[in-house]
Amino acid sequence: MQLVFIPMGRRLSMYPALVLFVPDNPAALPPTTPAAWRATLAFVMVVLGEVIALGLWRAGIAPPSVLWFGVAMLVLAAGASRRGGPWVAVLALVVVLLSGGWFTARVLEVPASSLARVLPSPAQPGGGSIVTIEGVVVEPVRKLESSGALAGYLPMGGPGFSFTVRARAAVGDAGTMPVSGRVRVTVRGGEPGVAPGDRVRVMGIARLIAMPSNPGESDARLWAAQDGLAARLALASPDLIEHIEPSRTLAARVERWWLGGRSWLRERASAVLRAESGSPGRAMLGALLLGERESGTEEIRSTFARQGIAHVLAISGFHLAIMAGAALFAVRLTGDRGRLEPLLVVGLVVLYVLVLPIRAPILRAAAMVLVWLGAESLGRRYDKRALLAWVAIGVLIVRPMDIFSLGYQLTFGITGALVWFGATVHERMFPTAMSFARHEPPDALERRWWLSRATQLVSASLLCWLVATPLVARTIGIVSPAAVLATIIVVPIVTVMLWAGYAVLVVGVLVPPAGGAASAVLDWLAGGVLAVVQFFDTIPLTTLYAPRLSLGLTAALTVLVFVWCVRGRVRSPGVWAATLVVTGWLGGEVYNAGRVSSETLLRIDTIDVGDGTSHLVRSGREAMLWDCGSLSSGIGVRTIPRAVRELGAWRVREVVITHPNFDHYSGLLDCMEQLGVERVSLTGVFLQRAAREERGAAAAFLDALRVRGVEIRQLGADEVLTLGEASVRFLSPPIGVQFARDNDSSLVARFSVYARAGERRLLLCGDIQREAMALLMVPGADLRADVLELPHHGSVQPMAMAFFEEVDPGVVLQSTGPSRALDIRWNAQRVGREWWTTATDGASWVEFRRDGSIVSGSVRREVVGE
Repeated sequence: MQLVFIPMGRRLSMYPALVLFVPDNPAALPPTTPAAWRATLAFVMVVLGEVIALGLWRAGIAPPSVLWFGVAMLVLAAGASRRGGPWVAVLALVVVLLSGGWFTARVLEVPASSLARVLPSPAQPGGGSIVTIEGVVVEPVRKLESSGALAGYLPMGGPGFSFTVRARAAVGDAGTMPVSGRVRVTVRGGEPGVAPGDRVRVMGIARLIAMPSNPGESDARLWAAQDGLAARLALASPDLIEHIEPSRTLAARVERWWLGGRSWLRERASAVLRAESGSPGRAMLGALLLGERESGTEEIRSTFARQGIAHVLAISGFHLAIMAGAALFAVRLTGDRGRLEPLLVVGLVVLYVLVLPIRAPILRAAAMVLVWLGAESLGRRYDKRALLAWVAIGVLIVRPMDIFSLGYQLTFGITGALVWFGATVHERMFPTAMSFARHEPPDALERRWWLSRATQLVSASLLCWLVATPLVARTIGIVSPAAVLATIIVVPIVTVMLWAGYAVLVVGVLVPPAGGAASAVLDWLAGGVLAVVQFFDTIPLTTLYAPRLSLGLTAALTVLVFVWCVRGRVRSPGVWAATLVVTGWLGGEVYNAGRVSSETLLRIDTIDVGDGTSHLVRSGREAMLWDCGSLSSGIGVRTIPRAVRELGAWRVREVVITHPNFDHYSGLLDCMEQLGVERVSLTGVFLQRAAREERGAAAAFLDALRVRGVEIRQLGADEVLTLGEASVRFLSPPIGVQFARDNDSSLVARFSVYARAGERRLLLCGDIQREAMALLMVPGADLRADVLELPHHGSVQPMAMAFFEEVDPGVVLQSTGPSRALDIRWNAQRVGREWWTTATDGASWVEFRRDGSIVSGSVRREVVGE
């Protein structure tokens, strides 16, 4: 639910989802004004310019910003004498060109002074350059938390911390060089001991922002450029941080005061809600009131997201709307301030925003609230639609990449739907609730007023859900049928919590002991809300997972929603016909989701998970996940499910875990519900380790599978499965054979398909080493394969070389982190072969075609256009 101010009178009313200026006789909004159409056209042209600029850049064509601006001026000069429609067309084209130029300058062009320009290219994949940077700390230190169901078993090199430095200079052998840009610093081995405003000198390994490496992954380079982030710097110890004398210039003093003051204020507010016991309620309060993302909030956020009410937990326009109402109430307690009221409310909202972390959703919400309050303070009539469009344009000027973010699309899309259609939908759903009669008794008017507020919550919640569902389903694959009911139940309680929470924060900042005692009541309320949401989460079918919808279908569903809301009737044959067409379109996409192309017999996608392994193997309509782990945190929370959805395989019922090494199964528990996993196959050695180490990761993994009702199957040599048109024969390990190393107990399988040109083979090997390889290479064994997963991530040993020669593949897939990438000892084997390494090429894929051909590629090759 988003923030909407509708000035139809002078009475400011707060209700849980919207802030409404409600007259005695609510009615639909007046017809759209020319100002609204002009602003909407300008917004569309701004978006079009950004899309064109990004599209040209991705195609390898990158006109400089000066060219965009120059052409815009020429077009404006040439069309200056036009009138009417031609003049509008000229202005529209100028806006497109200016938008494209601004996007290029802001995002695609690297500033001449940027640190990114002076950092040398790494000598090896994943490597970096040792540099020393001087600058000012601009963000508080944040503890790095591992995410995922098995995060507690990750091998970590001590606690990690991060903070951001605004770089001023790079120090090298040649002296000090002025630079610009932000640097994200991570430190292991202890707390850094820095605070915002400190001037520091840090030395570590600097890495440029990497290009995308997996399907569905956004280009972090573009988002980093928007935020001014030039590089990442890794420090092995806090001893590599040196405090230096701060600059004595006036600008530096003001900056230090500003950063230090914000940090102090936030720390003071955070201390009010800090949970000594680490209760989920306190963690929820920290997210709800202060935007904290600390340990304990990840599962809470996931639960709210599954129920379609993530907006309640993440600070957005909803929260700032409540904040504005609370601020207005506080101001009016001091007496009627007339037109000063909006200005005083603005001041209180700004003070609250200063306490919050600087994140895009908060900045968007603040811009929307403050602009609307500013418009109200002027006391003049204005068009809300036009104002919304100009706010949306203003946000894009500051953050051009936001147009491609789901948060921005939902913020302005839902708010636009409420502003344009909210009153119409409410009137159609509850026609009697829209009428107030002045001659009614006061108590009847009061009841009717509350009835109107309640019905507005219902209609607004339904409209928001209908508008958001197609976009959310396409982007993250979740449909929440119970979201409207959950919103109606949860939002009023959360509204009370927010009002009380803001009061507690004010008291706690001024009198810390009193705030700490009062927050206990909030803790109890938060626990109740969390219990309600968790109850919804246990109800079957309250969370549905969807395949990635096409852009055309998403647009069609959204348009259909608006048509039904505004013009749809039970006796509207045209609307019903459109509904049937779109429903059929939706059914066709869901039915065909996950199917490989008709010319493909077998496809394998090797996902880039760093130090670990995860392959997606598909044939026909069936899919199998071969290993699902990494030594990186959160790989199953984001990377793997996002990649699998982008590839189209939204349901993966079969998973094979080759052996009990953590980097081969650590992410499965986090994504199995979303992928619809029904069966997990593994080895007897896995079961033995789980029984031997009852408190180990393998035992926790198996326990979680059993709790979720997943079938566990043991596999070994000579087992045969089918996957679509492929036959899967397991070659190792033999049942009952014990190896000295668990790696050698890895499942080895040969996938066979029959093309018109004969049999084609894929050999997956897990982490087998010397013993297992020797057992497989018995005389007469036919190990030949067209595609080979390089055993043990490419570990080099004499037996591995001999095994490679026996297989003699034409294509090699190597899933590894930087440590084993481009090992020169494999150079001879690389000659004449397609060799894909995730550390250098990103996610890689191979297709076995019906004509017998085998084609392959990688994400990063596609990104650079090779």
